[in-house]
Amino acid sequence: MQIKVARVPERGASDFDESALGALAFRDRTPPALHAPEPRPPDYFGPPLRVTLSDPDVPPARSEERMRSRLLTAFFVLEFTLVACHTRARAQGHAEDPKRSADAKKPATSEPEFPFTFNEDFEGNELGPGWNRFAITPPASLKNQKMSTEEVRRAALQSRNLSLVKSPVRKGSQALQITVYPDDAHAPGDEEKGKSRADIGIQNVSKAGSEGWYSWSVLIPEDYADAPPGPKPFQILTQFHRYTLLLDHQYVDGNQLSKSEKDDANSTSPAITVQYANPTGNQPVMILEYGLTEGKQPRKTWETPIKKGQWIDWQLHIKWSVEDDGFIEAWVNEKLLARQPGRNLYTDLPVDVRWGIYRGHHKYTTTNRIIIDDIRIAPTKSPAR
Repeated sequence: MQIKVARVPERGASDFDESALGALAFRDRTPPALHAPEPRPPDYFGPPLRVTLSDPDVPPARSEERMRSRLLTAFFVLEFTLVACHTRARAQGHAEDPKRSADAKKPATSEPEFPFTFNEDFEGNELGPGWNRFAITPPASLKNQKMSTEEVRRAALQSRNLSLVKSPVRKGSQALQITVYPDDAHAPGDEEKGKSRADIGIQNVSKAGSEGWYSWSVLIPEDYADAPPGPKPFQILTQFHRYTLLLDHQYVDGNQLSKSEKDDANSTSPAITVQYANPTGNQPVMILEYGLTEGKQPRKTWETPIKKGQWIDWQLHIKWSVEDDGFIEAWVNEKLLARQPGRNLYTDLPVDVRWGIYRGHHKYTTTNRIIIDDIRIAPTKSPAR
């Protein structure tokens, strides 16, 4: 076989060799559509090359015709092979790729990107985007209705537990008032255990290995009813909790959770809490509690005296970890309250944060409210207020 390469003059559309390249114009498995080439600009890259294939033992005309036939046959075989493979893959539903099949069955979830950022100043007519966890009593018009998280967010201010107030405010013209009533039992066992709660939160604000800055302002009204004497009553106003799984969310980081993992995710105590107390009856305090309720590490607590009717600015810097390299730094009204290393995650499940009133260890008969404003979550420190 001999191969000769030579430049030949440009040809026009009229003498284009359609039989040699007809297979290249195959579209959508229809018969060949023959097209003339686009005219070349004069002397663009020079005239085209002609490749001549010849066999010393075969006349030139027959050798060229044989190679053209072989090329056409190869194109047809390749085309039909690709079609067959594509058809078979569609029929099998990609069963040969278990990961792809599993991904297709997962519920559509919108996991946030990290580092996570969030700002809420309560200046609109509804809660801002991002709120996705609610422990509130729905209005009578919406009871027993199946609603999406987004629909609940938009209707949340119709609840008796939430309202926007014009005064007092920490920033802007509005703040959020959260009210808890004695019969606000929103979790299994609340009523039997004498607990009541009204809070809202954000899921997936952090994950193992991430750092975040969390700041907010809270005001305890002067008419806030203190807990009566009893065995360690608690009133949690902010909590960073293990990610509480919703019924329709069975996946974390792409992995399906077992029943024991789901139960574990919903049964542990929060690793970080900010609580209100008045143990002496004449000096209200806020308490920061840090650490896990399991394992070797004891929980740490810090107290700071406060005054009812005044804004209290909190800022926390947290590194989340299942190892001992986790830590917390806390400031109250721009003064350092705590700096503590230590593990703060039970597992690598994400964390959610909640604001409101969660009280227990006593059968409360009082109605209480707090006001929150200017919530910020960011990977870096927020400017001073």
